[in-house]
Amino acid sequence: LLPFENFTPAREAPRVLADLLQHELAASGRFEVVEAADLRAALVAEKVRGLAALEPAQLAGLGKRLGTSLFLRGTVYRYVDAGARSGSSMPEVEVQLALVDAAEGRIVWTGSNARSGRDYKGLFQLGALRSVIALSDQVFGEMVSAEGKAKPKEVPAQLARRGSMKNEPRERHSK
Repeated sequence: LLPFENFTPAREAPRVLADLLQHELAASGRFEVVEAADLRAALVAEKVRGLAALEPAQLAGLGKRLGTSLFLRGTVYRYVDAGARSGSSMPEVEVQLALVDAAEGRIVWTGSNARSGRDYKGLFQLGALRSVIALSDQVFGEMVSAEGKAKPKEVPAQLARRGSMKNEPRERHSK
């Protein structure tokens, strides 16, 4: 789990969200998350100075050192903690995740979610989430669940054939 990129004024957002996501990934039973300290040590050993401009070769090197080829990148676009400081009565979270296979050099899954605590109101206006932590936990639960249900796309037969489409003989149709 790479550190989140933050496009919000909330400095704590990347750390809080990474902790919540790590917990959700581990709880799913489908992921074994590398500890942040191990990632930092691998970054130092691979002489990676900044994650913003991380080259594919550097990511592959990190993967070899950590014993994994999969990296989860996250971006925070909105993080509003309801309360007096923010002036908002409901928390809001908007995040995007991308699961990258460093060995193959490709993105294997992406997901995004934008929610407000208000989105969970039910009967008699009950159920709204009033904590950014509870909301974020719900958001990541939905995203991890969606990842588990995702099916890999198959390569269409036309693209899987050898040779160029324009160089192959065309079928002739008679009327």
